[in-house]
Amino acid sequence: DRPLTEALSVLSLQDGHALARPLEIADGLQALVPALDDVHVALLSDNGLQYLDGRTLQGSTMRTQKDEAIVAAGTGTHRIAFATASPDGVRVVEPAANRTIASDVTAEPPGAVTLSADGTLRAVFLPANQLIQLIGGATTRVIDAPIGTQFARSAAFSPDGNTFAQALVDGVLLLDARSGEWLAPPMRAPIPAPDVVSQIAFSAAGTKLLARTYFGRWL
Repeated sequence: DRPLTEALSVLSLQDGHALARPLEIADGLQALVPALDDVHVALLSDNGLQYLDGRTLQGSTMRTQKDEAIVAAGTGTHRIAFATASPDGVRVVEPAANRTIASDVTAEPPGAVTLSADGTLRAVFLPANQLIQLIGGATTRVIDAPIGTQFARSAAFSPDGNTFAQALVDGVLLLDARSGEWLAPPMRAPIPAPDVVSQIAFSAAGTKLLARTYFGRWL
């Protein structure tokens, strides 16, 4: 007998046959992110990052450092990037090249990290002080929560990277992704506690924003 493990299989859409031998993942599958080249895929497990050729499931492994947890993934037309959070800050890695492309020190352990599509911009939620750090470009911007509400963990960049949407416990705040300036007053709704906004996402064109609360309310 042997313990059950998770596995990754790649199947042909034409005949349903496997393109490669299934890849067993004994240490826990956490995320699977397809590259936009329609060939490669990034696989995240407890053991680290693997960047694989989807036709053969062969590739390289990039191990995380001690005390790191991978908390975000960004996919763009040129690369897949992952953000790892540690007690000291955030590291952005590119598994295809097995390299670190950015490293940021934060004032406290990050509670969440959001990446732009190309991985060049990141927003770090610092829960103890209720701050958002927008990192990337010329400077780092620190954003305070609007008066009368608090930041929630969810956030999203628009597909073009120009707009950043940050969830509030009772709504959404839209900001210019590079300057950190508000684009409009906070959009808030009467959401009874303990419910909070838990998911937000832009449409593919970046013209619409959808938000959902933890208990299933849509905004």
